[in-house]
Amino acid sequence: MICFQYERTKKMIYINYKELNPKRELPLMRDNMEKDSYPHQKIISDYLRKGTIVLAQLSRNKDVFTGELIDTEVLVMTDGEHYWSNQLAYYVDKYNLRLPAEFEEFILAFGDKAM
Repeated sequence: MICFQYERTKKMIYINYKELNPKRELPLMRDNMEKDSYPHQKIISDYLRKGTIVLAQLSRNKDVFTGELIDTEVLVMTDGEHYWSNQLAYYVDKYNLRLPAEFEEFILAFGDKAM
């Protein structure tokens, strides 16, 4: 899904889930969680934390499954090709959330070179 333009010339790919953005037609995190950790999970969650901040909100995140506060601000981040909520790293770590295969492949292929 392409949602906005970067520098008015480059379209970016939105990475998100229904639980984090209920008003949009998005995949469910619950349908994309592994029972156990998976290969390259730490590389993926680290990548999500290293993005460039493009938006910050003065509020706190809550775990959508438990309602507990998450120890992080609300940020939207980018690597110049994709954009995502910083909450995704938390869900990758805590719930073994899988991201879209194309995005995981991009992270593993380009990693820090993409930032």
